[in-house]
Amino acid sequence: MTIKLYGIHPVLEALKKRPKAFKNITISRKEGKTLDPLLALASKAKINVCHDVSEKIAKLSGSDSHQGVVAKVEPYPFVDLQTLSKNARKEDKKLFFLVLDSIQDPHNFGALIRSALGSGVQAVIFPKDRSAQLTGTVAKSSAGAIEHMQFCRVVNIASALDALKKEGVWIAGAFADSKETLYSGDGAMEL
Repeated sequence: MTIKLYGIHPVLEALKKRPKAFKNITISRKEGKTLDPLLALASKAKINVCHDVSEKIAKLSGSDSHQGVVAKVEPYPFVDLQTLSKNARKEDKKLFFLVLDSIQDPHNFGALIRSALGSGVQAVIFPKDRSAQLTGTVAKSSAGAIEHMQFCRVVNIASALDALKKEGVWIAGAFADSKETLYSGDGAMEL
């Protein structure tokens, strides 16, 4: 099974983080400074690069925002909840996870991943069902941030939160109509 990554930044970041996951790359132009780093990494990793200057690349990507680059790669790896907590504690930092429930729009999911990475989040926890999954659209919307994040896909969010509470992790929820901010109220967040 493979997924399609498209866009210069998502493909470039994937090449940096997991070059062995690549099956191939298709590009619609043979030159350009924006493609040079990507082509250099692909060459170093001995990844087959096809040059297709026709309009087929839009069909390959399934999107008009492909920027002339489409890659077939292995799906993103998942980490189970126990391993995730254990790995985060090894770093001797406070655990900081983003738990998402019912985020079905892949563009929103990607934007949340991008914001989470910029905020220092160590991992994203999301449900197996009724949620956007880790696709090329999510990768494109995250501008490649997806490659720098750990992911834990769970069957039940409530059970995952209970497991985190048992490990002493503080849980904070957010909703649109709240009068409080992250930085006010009981248990205000310190950055």
